[in-house]
Amino acid sequence: MLGINICNGRFEFGFKLGAGSFGNIYYGLDKKTGEEVAIKVETKTGGSRKSTMLEYEARLYKVLGPVPGIPAIHWFGSESGCNVMVMDLLGPSLQDLLRFMGGKFTLKTVLQLGHQMMNVLEYVHDCCFIHRDLKPGNFLVGRNDQMSQVKLIDFGLARKYWNTKTGTHIEFRQRRQRGIIGTARYASLNAHQGIELSRRDDLESVVYMLLQFSRGNLPWQNLQPRPMSNEEKNLRTALVKAEMQWEVLCEGLPAVFVTFLMLVHCLEFEEKPNYNLFRKVLSVTAAREGINFDGDFDWTETWREGGEMDANPDEDASEGRSGNLSEISADSVPADTLTEAICYTRSGNAGAGASAGGGVGSRQPRGEESAAAAAATGATVNVGPLLRMAASEMDGVDRVSQALALKMQSVGVTDAGSLWHKHRTTSS
Repeated sequence: MLGINICNGRFEFGFKLGAGSFGNIYYGLDKKTGEEVAIKVETKTGGSRKSTMLEYEARLYKVLGPVPGIPAIHWFGSESGCNVMVMDLLGPSLQDLLRFMGGKFTLKTVLQLGHQMMNVLEYVHDCCFIHRDLKPGNFLVGRNDQMSQVKLIDFGLARKYWNTKTGTHIEFRQRRQRGIIGTARYASLNAHQGIELSRRDDLESVVYMLLQFSRGNLPWQNLQPRPMSNEEKNLRTALVKAEMQWEVLCEGLPAVFVTFLMLVHCLEFEEKPNYNLFRKVLSVTAAREGINFDGDFDWTETWREGGEMDANPDEDASEGRSGNLSEISADSVPADTLTEAICYTRSGNAGAGASAGGGVGSRQPRGEESAAAAAATGATVNVGPLLRMAASEMDGVDRVSQALALKMQSVGVTDAGSLWHKHRTTSS
């Protein structure tokens, strides 16, 4: 320990663990309880009385409360010209574990991670917030007996999407400058276009993470030739994402991944995702593959045998945040590149999910007439049976939306219309 104490001597600083979004993170000790903690420090600038990012994050942690997927806050205050937040000490991030396991996870680990991510994301969304920077570095596992529990951190870019006083959703808008909120590798196509983010965009980031865990990489990683600036990197990443056909992206993988892509791109701007349907798709896939959700991950056996990893080491520089909105003027982007490459259809079966204002509706693979055509030629051929099995097990009013029902019909779910009809009848 360094012998540096805060909060009237209660917490003592130790070695540096890493760097977060807006400050450094240190190992610490609660001398009152003997508990190990993490201490996040942010330097104040300019003497401003306005809320800092760390203060905002600490308030948000308190709103969310200590639940299984969110770490607890022990103290927040100011010491020696710095804002300091003391929180639970966690284990390594999924980014660190991915590197530790050789760059890929098994399907069992990926499905279990997806299930836990969906649980914590639903909770955060139910608290009226969106995270806006979901990536492997912001999901950490617990320590000791909680090494199978995934926890979400770093809420510095989180935003309230629902006004509880007025009962209204944030308004749809599109910035003229196409900056990226979050991390380009996992950002949604909407984020690349400067479209206001909502719950659907958090889910799209989760899908990209699960794909990376399964594939070992994403097609827009390690671009060659190497981009000369963040602006160029963001633009080229967006173009690759927009032009990537789903059957190519999900080639050789179970239908759960292309199913998730379809479900996400059917969501409208203000629409509440059907989290139960996402979880059901995961569980149906697990049952098909003979996988049990028993809490054993790829890394747990290594830990039981005495393997060690540093808690919260520095993230890979390539995963750095571009949340300061690296600005690309809309005027500097040719009309036939970003805007036209990220194309959505609003007609026919595939266009049923289009949202007002031009956000993600039902995105088609480029060059295909409809989702049905894509299903006939690629990995989406198994989407219909998987969705039928998952949706048929949904109970009560938790049915699919009209947009999703039409999309399901386009990939072979002939009884999808009745699933939406039940939802419409029950909820009216």
